Amino acid sequence: MNLNNLVSLRRAFILGLVNGLLSGGVAYILLWLSVEYENSRPSESGLNIHVSVGIKWWGPSFIGVVAVSIASVLMHKFLASRVKSVLLLWQCIAVTSVLCGYVFLIILEIVNDRLGGYPPFELGRWISASAGRAVLTTLAFVAPFNFLYGAFIKLALAQYFSRKRSFELP
Repeated sequence: MNLNNLVSLRRAFILGLVNGLLSGGVAYILLWLSVEYENSRPSESGLNIHVSVGIKWWGPSFIGVVAVSIASVLMHKFLASRVKSVLLLWQCIAVTSVLCGYVFLIILEIVNDRLGGYPPFELGRWISASAGRAVLTTLAFVAPFNFLYGAFIKLALAQYFSRKRSFELP
């Protein structure tokens, strides 16, 4: 592995880290807003029961950082030379990051099951139709977010190279 390839993978990791942190934060905000919306609506029974978001703010960000960083490094290593479009590359990263995040959550549940104190691990829950809907819903959020992130990177690269060319001597 040459030095340029290592630097490129480090940049891919950092881009994935930022993307995962941002998308996890936005996912938490959207979850919080949806819970607040449900709390503001009257229930059918007439009782208005307030619920809160049962996860900490850093949970989705942590999962996003792990999943997107791994996916970004993998896709940049294996697809960056083949895929010429930055936007398409970040869509591939979106799909891979959702799968990496799903596998990461399965591993966390298995570890929690082995350490005790949590409900036992059931594979049927993770391969059910509701789990598939959750994966598709996550992908429906991550794909547009990564499209915007890829567009930002493409614009930033275009700006960088246009300024770099303007400073070159004729």
